[in-house]
Amino acid sequence: MQEFLFKHAWLFGTEYISAEPQKLRGAHSKFDFYLERFNKTNDIVEIKCISDQIINKDGSISAKVIQAVDQLIDYLESSTAAAHSRVIGDEEGLKELRPRGIVIIGKSNNPKDTEKLDKWNFQLSRIHIMTYDDVLKKGESVIKHIEKQEVTSNE
Repeated sequence: MQEFLFKHAWLFGTEYISAEPQKLRGAHSKFDFYLERFNKTNDIVEIKCISDQIINKDGSISAKVIQAVDQLIDYLESSTAAAHSRVIGDEEGLKELRPRGIVIIGKSNNPKDTEKLDKWNFQLSRIHIMTYDDVLKKGESVIKHIEKQEVTSNE
């Protein structure tokens, strides 16, 4: 799955032009991959299992999601620190000072799960939690937009 998402960065949105897999940034951070935006800044993607539970039976966020967000926070901090160091930033080609983070985890089984993730995403300013279903829906939306543009330009 990681390789597929890496090769199809556009699934995350049209602002992304490329991706680099298993990117080592900073002293101890090895992200699943980096997405490069059109403006040459990067976002960090952390991929977890499609089978990971995202919402507990009591309606709370699962430990798997919390652990993934915590891991991503560490990666964001490490990347930010490396970018602020001129030497490390130049060596690693870091241009971004404040990357955003994306966690891909689990599936959206029902509207209550989606609503809970929407609440979390609203509160998280630099991190976005997506399910595999969200990635699919976003990709479908990009394809529909492109197809619509092609039809309009052929008329």
